[in-house]
Amino acid sequence: MTKNGGKILIALSGGGTGGPVVPLLNVAKVLGRRHPEVEFLFFGTARGPEVSLVANEQNNLRIKYLAIGAGKFRRYFSWRNFSDFFVLGGAFFQSLYLLAKYRPRVIFTVGAFVAVPPAWAARLLGIPVFMHQQDIRPGLANQLIAPFSASKTVAFEKSLADYRGAVWIGNPVDEREMSEAPKNVAATRDRYHLSADKPLLLITGGGTGAESLNELVLASLPLINNCQIIHLSGDGKKRAENDDNYQSFAFLPHAEILKLLAASDLVVSRCGLSTLTELSLLAKPAILIPMPNSHQEENAALFSGAALVLSQDQLTPAAFAENIQQLLADQNRRAHFSEEIKKIIKPGAAEFLAEKIYEYSRKKN
Repeated sequence: MTKNGGKILIALSGGGTGGPVVPLLNVAKVLGRRHPEVEFLFFGTARGPEVSLVANEQNNLRIKYLAIGAGKFRRYFSWRNFSDFFVLGGAFFQSLYLLAKYRPRVIFTVGAFVAVPPAWAARLLGIPVFMHQQDIRPGLANQLIAPFSASKTVAFEKSLADYRGAVWIGNPVDEREMSEAPKNVAATRDRYHLSADKPLLLITGGGTGAESLNELVLASLPLINNCQIIHLSGDGKKRAENDDNYQSFAFLPHAEILKLLAASDLVVSRCGLSTLTELSLLAKPAILIPMPNSHQEENAALFSGAALVLSQDQLTPAAFAENIQQLLADQNRRAHFSEEIKKIIKPGAAEFLAEKIYEYSRKKN
């Protein structure tokens, strides 16, 4: 994969957690299907979940992974801000070298600090930068990237005030992949040995798992008896032993998670925007537990009324189990949440971005 191969090369950058990675890959899948001449570079961290997420798309995408340094600036005093300044500097020169070597036509990022050095280096080399803001609270990484961006898009209308010249498009998902997931519910239930007699509760803490949420789940398991549970715990995180009504997985491919979402009767989730987008477009009733003191609380507030939002700091295992059992027993309430949550996210974002990125890439031809 070189700049002289006659292909259109697009760079993607994000990582550290799965949240900024999934939308990038969703847009890449749409681009790859529509335009077979497009190939991809992915700038990410050396050990983040993006390594596995990108590797799982190798059969679908012509994509090359490039690991770079990943420091960050914190909005509070920390001695690590000083050391990470040098990490970011090194990552900038890494990115400058790699972008000059491969010469992609466009770079697309959805935030995360690993994306800042490639975006700055791309600007210096005259490569257009596309930036998308998922969360309600504008991320510092995107605030650092936005002044150098040729295109700025946002998931929510409210975020238009945060970025001058931004376009409200929703959040990118692979709608073709999502439309296929509900067609395979029976096969999915068979594959995971799920009974048709009990509802399915899917619990996910996001791409890297959520230790505190996992602990809450494990403590409440003896109190939940009216469902089957599939628990996506995150790699290396605490989980219980599997039995007839409980199965745990450290990691599953994203396509498999979509199938489980489609097959579930209720979802318990953190409030990362990628997962919230999928819950909205699949119209899934959900219990949302945002990460305390984080941007996820603003995300959850937007979904209040369209899902049951609970505060982790006020949850006991008994209260958690009671909320699950009550909601599973109340079909009308779940139907109400299903109707309301599908109104939250504007569809069509991946298609919009894919065509705009392709249009820019052709201008550079």
